[in-house]
Formats: sequence, C-alpha cells, structure tokens
Amino acid sequence: MDIDACSAGGPAQVDSTTAKALELFFLRTAPQLAGNFQQTFFQGSVLQLSLSEPAIRQAIAALGCLHEHSTADNLQSSRRNALIPGLPIKLYNKAIRSLIEKLATDPHNAQIVAIVNILFICFEYFQGNLEAAAAHIRSGINLLNCWRQNSRKQLSRPWGQQYDSKEANFMETEIGPLLSLFNINSLQWDADTHTTLFLNPVDDEGNIILPEKFYSIEEARATLLDLIASATLHFQQYDLFSKQHGPSDTQLSILHELVAYDREQWNSKFDDFVRCKEHTWNESEQRAADTVRIMSFGFDCQIGTYQQQRETVAMDWDINRSEYESAVMTRLSHLSSDATQSTDDLSKAFSLDFGMAFPLHSIAWRSTWSHTDRHGLDLRTRIAQPELLRNTKPYNSISSRMKELEELYQDWSPETALAEGHPPPRRVFIHDFSVAGASQVQQGQSPSFSVTFWSKPDGPRGPWYCLTEVMQLGPGVLTESLAAS
Repeated sequence: MDIDACSAGGPAQVDSTTAKALELFFLRTAPQLAGNFQQTFFQGSVLQLSLSEPAIRQAIAALGCLHEHSTADNLQSSRRNALIPGLPIKLYNKAIRSLIEKLATDPHNAQIVAIVNILFICFEYFQGNLEAAAAHIRSGINLLNCWRQNSRKQLSRPWGQQYDSKEANFMETEIGPLLSLFNINSLQWDADTHTTLFLNPVDDEGNIILPEKFYSIEEARATLLDLIASATLHFQQYDLFSKQHGPSDTQLSILHELVAYDREQWNSKFDDFVRCKEHTWNESEQRAADTVRIMSFGFDCQIGTYQQQRETVAMDWDINRSEYESAVMTRLSHLSSDATQSTDDLSKAFSLDFGMAFPLHSIAWRSTWSHTDRHGLDLRTRIAQPELLRNTKPYNSISSRMKELEELYQDWSPETALAEGHPPPRRVFIHDFSVAGASQVQQGQSPSFSVTFWSKPDGPRGPWYCLTEVMQLGPGVLTESLAAS
C-alpha cells in the first residue's frame, strides 16, 4: 500500500520516518495483532480509516515504531542507534492531539473514538504502562455503554446475530470483544478496571443468557468471554462480602453451582458445534477453535484454583493432567510454532492471542507432576510476550526454582515417579511464594529480591515451612540460600 497515494480529502503527506512506521504496521504489526480473531478490526477497519483519519494514522504509526524499537532492543546496537529516540511517544502524543481536534468538530463519532481507544490500549500495554492501559479500557467500556444507551441498542439477541446497522455491527462485533478481552486480562496485570462488560444479553438477575446454539467459533468465544467476566464479577463480590462479614461456605457453594451450570451449558453447546462443523474447517479455523479450547480449559483451572485458594493443597492434577497435556499443551505447541504467525525477524510479542489469552502463567506451576510443569514452563518461555509485563521472565525464574527445590528431595526421583505413573508426595510440594522488595542495585547488576517459598511437609494440618533465597529476577537467574525454617 502506498500511503502517500490517497484520494482527495485523504491524509496529508507524511515524512519518511512516519511512512516507514506505517508500512511496518500494515505489513507486520497488524497481522500479529489480528491473530485468530481480530482480522476484521486490525486488517480491515483500522487500515481503511487510517487513510482519512489523522488520529488513527498516527496511532498505528506509533505502534509500528514501537514494534521496531521492541525488536531492536534484542538486536545489534547499530540498528538500535539508527532509530529516533522517543519517536513512538512523539507519534502517540500527536495521535492524542488529533483525537482532541476530531472531537471538537465531530463529538458524536463513536466509531473513530472507539478505534483510537483500542489502539491507545495496545500502545500502553505493549510498552508496559499497565495502569494507563487500564484507564483506556475503562474509557472504552464507558464509551460503548454510552453508545448503547444513546442509540437505544439494548442487547436482545445473542452476540453476532442480526444487527440493524453497520455501526451496531462494528461496535458490537469488533470493539466489544477486544474491550472484553482486555478488561478480563487487566486482572492479571494487577490493574483491575473495576468495570464489567457483557457481549450477550443478561436476565433481570444479571446472569448471561446463552444462545440456543453456536453458529460460529467467534460466537462461542464471545460467550466464553462473558462467562469469564461474569464469574470474575461473582468472585469479586464474594471476596468483598467475606471481608465485611466473614466467609460463608453456603454462599460459596451456591456461587460455584451457578458458575458450574453455565460452564456445562457452554461446553455442551460448543461440543455440538464442533461435531457439526469441524469437518468443514480450514487450518485457520482449526487454530481459532484450538485457541478457544485453551481459553476454556484455562477458565476451568482458574475456577478450580479459586476453590482451592483457602486450602493448603494444590488442584487435583490426577484428574486434570491428561486433558491439560493433550488439550492445552499439544495444541499450544502447534500454535506457538505456526510458521504463518512467525514470518519475520521482528518481535513476536505483539500478539493478543499468546500474551493475553493463554493460561500457562497461572496453571503450569500448580501441577504436582514435574514433567507437566516443566513442559508448561518451556512453552511459556517460547511463547512471545511483552518484555515489560510483570508476569513473564521473573515469574518463569521463580517457577523454575520451585521445581528445582521440589526435586532436591533425595527420596523422590521425577524420572522414577513418571515411569511408575504417580506424582511426587505432597510433602515436597511448594504451595506458594512471596517476593520482598529489591535491594540496592549496583551499576551493571540486575536487582536482587528476597523470594520466600512456602510448603507444608507435615501435611495440610501441619505448620508452614519457608525457605528464603535472594534471586536476580532477570536473564541468568542467580540464587543464594539465605534462611530456612
């Protein structure tokens, strides 16, 4: 695409540096962001409207430039020095000013504002400003809810079915799922937006109304996002009640019954859809379905983890291990090595599929089976994720050390246990860890943290034991045993 060869009324001429950033976005960044579900937005609406809307054009130029800068951090310094320092932020600020000018003359153009909002979320997320990203998510959800109210577009049909205008179809099928995905995953950043968004209609009690059947993979995914959002809201409300009035086993039981019922209904409808349609899918559709399966299993594990969070034993991986290894790891290995998703030397971290949807970071280390855990950690290190997120390399380092400590017990061998088909004894399992603040950092050294590993070698009713080590939570982990009790 020649970005300068536009029709009358299109964009003004751009300098060569901005033109290069736009070209990079068109050819490399947009396909990565599109992934398995966002093609219509990133490779359709965004690119088309960028020709006539300066705010969109400058926002995608900022993303393309940020993509190149992120890649250059891992390449030779000669390429890094050739880049203009601060250019991504400069383009980002220009996009903000252009959006303000747009709103001054056209304050009711919800589509343009919604697109720019999504691009701003992506920019802040991929440079690691998670609080700023969460603020944009709140703004985007408020915008969508205001648009629904002002347009009297009350949700009455299942997601993706029979919208009465192009604007409604765009806002609900392109903007809505992206905001929902970002909003759900903001919890993983410790930057909760405190805002709920549903894509499907809800009943008078606020429960999701599931469609009679699924007609597309996208519809199944949208409904799954709603169920995850609904369960998250229920659990937050329960936690708040527990803090105010004390825990209630009866209320927790009722809550889990509601969540479990919706999950069973979704599973049944998705299984029926797969049986009817799987034989017609191409490779791209199969990848999308695999992504939904992984998200679904991740949701189940998150529910299970919540059920166990007040107990001192891990989830029962004798039940879940087989499905996890086949349904999650096998499919995820295939997706992560898919050549169509990795066709250049640019950073592969600009992905909303791998970086935000897959559950390895919260699941793999909870397995009591060492080979399962190590497989999950290996996949996690190979799946591209933004370098600045708090839950990537430091988490991998801590999780790897947990496995090493569990395997130090002389009366238990992971190889023997695997051959004999049984997991390690509970007494060697590390249930949790905590991290203290960083020490003073000398020039040229990585910051050191005090990491404490917690276990119950005498069983669930026995006392807690802890082991504290100093760790450099970055490339090349260095540990030093300090204390044990």
